[in-house]
Amino acid sequence: MSQPKEMLEYCSVLSPEGRETGLSLNPVRIIRHLWHNRNIIFQLTWRDVVSQYKGSLLDMWWSFIQPFFLLLVYTLVFAKILRVRMGVPNETPFDYALYMFCGIIPWMLLSEPLGRASALILNSPHLVKKVVFPLHLLPITVLLASVIRSLFSLVILFIVLLVMQKLQWTVVYLPVVYIPVLLFTVGLSWLLSSLGVFIRDLNNLMGILLTAWMLLTPIFYPMRIVPKDLQVYIRMNPMSNTVEDFRRCILEGLPPDWTWYLILLAASFAVAVFGFWWFSKTRKGFADVI
Repeated sequence: MSQPKEMLEYCSVLSPEGRETGLSLNPVRIIRHLWHNRNIIFQLTWRDVVSQYKGSLLDMWWSFIQPFFLLLVYTLVFAKILRVRMGVPNETPFDYALYMFCGIIPWMLLSEPLGRASALILNSPHLVKKVVFPLHLLPITVLLASVIRSLFSLVILFIVLLVMQKLQWTVVYLPVVYIPVLLFTVGLSWLLSSLGVFIRDLNNLMGILLTAWMLLTPIFYPMRIVPKDLQVYIRMNPMSNTVEDFRRCILEGLPPDWTWYLILLAASFAVAVFGFWWFSKTRKGFADVI
């Protein structure tokens, strides 16, 4: 299997043992390393995005059609058929659909990479055995592809809110809100992609765990209806705060909850560092197992 030119060029900056020279847990070095390999990251990310629609008649237009159709289905099922309401003043049937859609976007940003992470290295044996390749870039490219798909969903959401004259200026905070969930997701992806090499059942287990995690995240219900004695546990779920901040910025015209945001940011950074460290320590054994 032929590899992109940038992948082969990367081999020249590796040590004979196949390890990145000078790469450590130093955040500055990691950022420089990622910038140095930006062409590989871009190629793999774009390939991941377009491969989902390759051969289809509408091509990349599906990126806009799918979230728009999903929003229509939410409106029909929850607002019209089930008549679910949030109990806020001047609420319209469409409001709950928007409320839930705001929760689905960050959740998909996390669940898609994690759902694929445990089989990521196993599905790329040619990169493990035949070439010296920076395997730790694979979870990053999957995450970036998920970010691009989430941006398509945000565009649809913003258009709808603009038409309804409900678009809030606080959406400018969204890039800040993205940071913790990106750090958290890539850290867990490094960890799961490594563990998946040695624990083959992990790929099947992740589907169950992600379903349970989604139900314990306030996507389909607001935090205020959770019993007070359980709210502290729901708050410990990192996605709870991210979903709430998405809604605050998009629907409520409020900035993120800075106290919980800073706690989540620190915890997410720790997860990212640990995930990278774990991946770096275990990658030597990948070729022996695959």
